[in-house]
Amino acid sequence: MARMCGVIYSMIGLIVGTFFSIMAVTGEAFGSPIGGSSKLIETMMGIGAIILFPIIFGVCGFLMGLLSAAIHNLAARIIGGIVIEGVQTNS
Repeated sequence: MARMCGVIYSMIGLIVGTFFSIMAVTGEAFGSPIGGSSKLIETMMGIGAIILFPIIFGVCGFLMGLLSAAIHNLAARIIGGIVIEGVQTNS
């Protein structure tokens, strides 16, 4: 479960990082209203968002998946889990 959550959150991080990168590039194109911002810093923020966001989101997703799976297993051990009953038919 933890690996799956890590992969899913990495994909979400890539999407979020892409939006942040687009915002950084758009801000770079229009310039800063204050005028003290460096174009290099904004470019590096845009590139860094695409690289760092999937890594950060993936690690956090993995850890949260690991934690939620451990809590689920503990609760299932205490409560007894979920019992599903079905009826078998001959058709």
